Amino acid sequence: MIPLTALVPHPDNPPARVAIDDDLKQLAASIRALAPMEQAREFAAMAADGLSQTEIARRTGYSPSLVNVRLMLLQLSPASQRLVEQGRMSAEEALADIRSMNGHTPRKKPADTGHFGSSHPLAGAAADRCREAHERRPARRLGPACGPCWEATIRVDAAAGGCP
Repeated sequence: MIPLTALVPHPDNPPARVAIDDDLKQLAASIRALAPMEQAREFAAMAADGLSQTEIARRTGYSPSLVNVRLMLLQLSPASQRLVEQGRMSAEEALADIRSMNGHTPRKKPADTGHFGSSHPLAGAAADRCREAHERRPARRLGPACGPCWEATIRVDAAAGGCP
């Protein structure tokens, strides 16, 4: 078994590297407490100790894709890494930069054709319903509202006689 260490934050002192036996809950909790760049460095240290990304994911409770994404952050320039650490650039923005450096093009949003898009006559009402219904947890949307909010808006409109 490969001995593991983790960088554990402490409110009164700088983070300290401590030895961790096989208490995976403690390892996962200590990694989750770290910022994205710190997680990237911890995952890199674990990889340097001989663990695969899949094994790192299993031990920390993260998905293998998140482990891969965090490790990709280490491809950033030191200046960009500092921006992520300072919170002036999100990990998602940094990942988009890395992908563009590697020649990947971002996915394009579908064109707004009017069918359940912002030009639909009920778009405003559906968007309002969606904001009210999901104020604590934003809904996944394609256009101005999520599917269930579109459906509810259309049903209310139809009941009020708005549908021919």
